[in-house]
Amino acid sequence: MEFLELTQEEYSAFQKKSPFHNFTNSLMNMRLYELRGIHVKYCGVKKDGVLVLSCAMVEKIILRKFKYLYVVRGPLCDFRDVELLGFYIKNLKAYAKKKHYVKVVFDPYVLYKERDRNGAYVEGGFDNSYVIDNLKKCGLKHEGFTIGYNKNEQFIRFMYSTYLNNETEDSIFKKLERGTRNNINKMKRYAIKVVELKENELERFYKISQSTADRRHFLNHGETYFKLLKKAYGDQARFMLAYLDLEMMIEKDKKEISELEEKIMDLKTNHIQSPRIERNIKEQERLLMDVKKRLAKSVELKEKHGDKIDLAASIFLFEGDEITYFVSGSYEEFMMYRGQYALQWWAITYGLKNGYKRYNFYGINGIFDKNDAEYGVYEFKRGFPGQVEELVGDFKLVLRPLIDKVYEMRNGR
Repeated sequence: MEFLELTQEEYSAFQKKSPFHNFTNSLMNMRLYELRGIHVKYCGVKKDGVLVLSCAMVEKIILRKFKYLYVVRGPLCDFRDVELLGFYIKNLKAYAKKKHYVKVVFDPYVLYKERDRNGAYVEGGFDNSYVIDNLKKCGLKHEGFTIGYNKNEQFIRFMYSTYLNNETEDSIFKKLERGTRNNINKMKRYAIKVVELKENELERFYKISQSTADRRHFLNHGETYFKLLKKAYGDQARFMLAYLDLEMMIEKDKKEISELEEKIMDLKTNHIQSPRIERNIKEQERLLMDVKKRLAKSVELKEKHGDKIDLAASIFLFEGDEITYFVSGSYEEFMMYRGQYALQWWAITYGLKNGYKRYNFYGINGIFDKNDAEYGVYEFKRGFPGQVEELVGDFKLVLRPLIDKVYEMRNGR
C-alpha cells in the first residue's frame, strides 16, 4: 500500500462514489474553506495502484499558537478493512508529528445504529459499531456518544432525515404528523410564494437569519460567510425565500367572501330550514367572519409594509442524491402565516419531482426530552415522516498530550 497526497480532482472523484459522501466532505465545502482562508490538504491510500481511501484535511488553531489537524467528515474508505485503516493512521500520524500538530481529529460520516422517528433504537436495525471498534484498534480514541451541539467546531452528530425514494407527494402528506398536516393546509390558504434569491438579494436572507439568531440567542454566521458559501457552492446552494403576496391575498379573500355570502344566501332562501341547514348556515357565517377578519388584517399589513412581506428564508444544499436543510430563519411577527412550512414543503416536493432520494433536515441535539430548551427544533422536524440519525462520533489521535489536556480543560471537557 502507498500513502500519498491527492489532487482535488482525485479526491472529488472518490468522494462522489463513496457511500459516505455528504455536502460536508464535498469539494464544494472544501472551496468554502479555501475562500475563508483555510488551506485544504488531500491525501489517500492506494492499493495495487487503485485508490482505496481518501480524505480532506484542514488546520485549526488552538491556544493561539498551536494547531491540530481535522480530517473533514472522513476518512472515506471501507471501515471493515482494519489493515487499511492501520496503514492509513500510522502514516498520517507520522505526517502529523513531522508538522508538530497537537492532535488529529476525525468525525466520519457513518451512521451508528438505526433509530426511529422518536429517537429510539430499532430492534434488528443496522448496527455500525464495528466502525468504532476498528478505529479504536488502530489507535484512535473515541470521544464518546455526545449529545448537544459540538463545541469542537466540527459538524453535528444527530440529524433527522426523510427518505424520498418510493414516495409521492400524496404518500408523504399522509405520513405527516397531524399538527404538521394542519399547518401545511393552513399555509396553502395564504398567498405565499417561494422564490430563489439572487446573489444581490442575499441581504434579505441575512436579515431574517439574524432576526432568528437574536430571538433564540445563538451566534449567526456573518453576511460575508453566506456570500462565500454561495460563491463556493454555486447553483448547489439555493437561498429560498417565502413571502406573502398581499395583493393576491386581498383578491383571494374578497373572492372567498363573495362565494361564502352567495352560499349563505342560497342556504337561507333555496332550502327547507332544518336543524342541519341551520348548523350549516352558522358554520358558513363563522367562516365568513374569519375571512373578513383576515381581509382586514391583510389590508392593514399592505398599508404598513407594501404589497409583499418576507416571512422566512432557508439555505438548501444539493449534493449527490441528497438535499440538506442547512440554515434558516423566520420573522416572529409573521409566523402565523407558516412561511417555514412553505419552505419545507417546497424542498420536499422539489426533491420528489427531481429524483432526490433523501431530504436531510440536518441538525438536532439528540436530546429527546420535551423539557429540553431545543426540543422544539426536533419536534418541528419530526412532524415530517423520517427518522433520527446518529453518527458514530468524534475520534482523536493525540500527539502532544500536555497541550491537548490544557486545551480540553479550558474548554470545559
